[in-house]
Amino acid sequence: MVQHSTVRYFCSARINQALITSAEISKSRPARHDKTPRHARTHITF
Repeated sequence: MVQHSTVRYFCSARINQALITSAEISKSRPARHDKTPRHARTHITF
């Protein structure tokens, strides 16, 4: 049980980090089509 919630915590932490990183990229760069595959790849990788 403890391990399961720990895994859940780390997964959501990674998701939040990915979303924040993606938001930072969106702020610093103009929206382009090449950003979408990279974003999808980030979500698939963890």
